[in-house]
Amino acid sequence: MLLPFWLIVILVAPFLLIIHEVKWFQVVTDAMLLTRNMNGNWWFMQTYVIYVICFPLFAKSLQYNKVWIPLLIVSVVCFQPLAKFLRYYSEAGHYVLHYFPLLYSGMIARKFSLFDFLAEKRIWCRLLLVAALLVARFVLEWNILNIGLIIAMIMFLIDIQGYLSDKVKRGFDFLGKMSMNMWLIHLFFINYGFHFRNPFADLAWIYLESLAAAYIIWCVYHKLCGCKW
Repeated sequence: MLLPFWLIVILVAPFLLIIHEVKWFQVVTDAMLLTRNMNGNWWFMQTYVIYVICFPLFAKSLQYNKVWIPLLIVSVVCFQPLAKFLRYYSEAGHYVLHYFPLLYSGMIARKFSLFDFLAEKRIWCRLLLVAALLVARFVLEWNILNIGLIIAMIMFLIDIQGYLSDKVKRGFDFLGKMSMNMWLIHLFFINYGFHFRNPFADLAWIYLESLAAAYIIWCVYHKLCGCKW
């Protein structure tokens, strides 16, 4: 994940340096994920690296009921106010705390094979659970209940995959591979690219630009790594 990110930094930095949007030392600190001068949305990469570093501790904690249960409760009750306070000092730290309950609840769901359990149930049972989670999410406004949105997407894909042709599945697979690079580069097209007056046309244009750029970066990355497409 970091190698495509660094490739994007290398490709975009000359343009931003020419138009004096950033200084060379800011490019270096951005590449080291210490700052986000080139792209404000790169907080995601900072958060990702922190989660990767801490993941062994999270996984180890799931082995002990006396650890993961209190940790989940504390994260739901306390982490959100702390995240709001921390945002004044570190946006990456803010998102680490903000999304931790969602990440940790997903790990717990995997530990108890929740998704496998739901896949074996009748479709009406799954839909009822998803509906309950979604209603609770928007009524209570608890971030942890975003897990309902994830479950809804997973269950939807499970239910429809038998009806999809191989070409459609390959299309979804292709978009999945491109999605991260699209996320990393789309803001440059928003800030510096051509725009249509119609918002829907503009959205479609930015999506296509981002997809094309993501594909080029993907090809260059695999060419440098000596991998086949």
